[in-house]
Amino acid sequence: MKIIHCSDLHLGCALNDFEDGGEERRREIRATFGRIADYAANNGVAAIILAGDVFDSDRPFMRDKKFFYDVVEAHKDIDFIYLRGNHDNAAGYERAPSNLRTFTDRWKGYRYDDADIYGAELPYRGDMYGELQPQINRFNIVVLHGQINAHFLLSRLKNRNIDYLALGHIHSYSTGRLDARGQYAYCGCPESRGFDETGEKGFILLDTAARKFSFIPFASRLIAEYDADISGCGSAYEAAERIMRQYPSDGRTIARINLCGSPAFSDGRLAEEIKEYLSAAYYRLSVRDRTTAAADYSALAAKPTLAGQFYRSVMSDDRLSPEMKERVLSAGLTALGEATK
Repeated sequence: MKIIHCSDLHLGCALNDFEDGGEERRREIRATFGRIADYAANNGVAAIILAGDVFDSDRPFMRDKKFFYDVVEAHKDIDFIYLRGNHDNAAGYERAPSNLRTFTDRWKGYRYDDADIYGAELPYRGDMYGELQPQINRFNIVVLHGQINAHFLLSRLKNRNIDYLALGHIHSYSTGRLDARGQYAYCGCPESRGFDETGEKGFILLDTAARKFSFIPFASRLIAEYDADISGCGSAYEAAERIMRQYPSDGRTIARINLCGSPAFSDGRLAEEIKEYLSAAYYRLSVRDRTTAAADYSALAAKPTLAGQFYRSVMSDDRLSPEMKERVLSAGLTALGEATK
């Protein structure tokens, strides 16, 4: 049995890091949920676990609710196993499609030929750990939304015949051992919502027969923030070329570039010029100038001091690039500061 583990769609969320108030990004996030359902239909996936925060609010926008239920009803051969999280825990169910499985604040289970899937919405009402009793001879999946050791205790879930603990709430992919038998995993969010959620996003594909799972990158956009050291560059064009070599883009990246270091020129329009050079390579781009003026060490060239000898040695070393010379001089002369006073 193939199962998708997905969480934290946050349909309808505020997106302050994007132009146009994030409306285009919200459309992309909705579309990605549809694409995940299509992927499931085309790849023999029997169920999609939604481990919390499908919506960003207990009172979702009508267009987001309509889209969600339309997708569920359009994929009748797939079960959508929806556990509400801390953002949407009081959201009601607008429709009741036959393929939508839901949970409450007590353990509830769904049995399939190859697996049993249990879930409970937190905070739990009752003896959370004592009431969970998966059968030893079944492949058991437990779904929760929360942070380990803050909203539930991982240690209390050990040795309870759990094969896969499907978690939501943390927006980046991570996994670990639960005990000798089982593993836990946060699938992360399928799409980044801002520059605090950089890197590849997607979902987890679980194969119960093979008893293995893998992360599937699936986001329509890659959100990235780069600190670009342009020390030693003699022009905005040279700086842009270096940045493009270090941080290539396939055209789907929404990037924020922080210029740092000490370029060998002064330009009041540095950020604007570099953005002009690079904009075509990225889907969206913002550039921030955090550079500092390059230090002038040339006066040391003729000094018969240890600092002067160090300066001449560095500047004559053809193995070092201009930016590396700048770094070496800065670090070395700072270290020699006390000795040369």
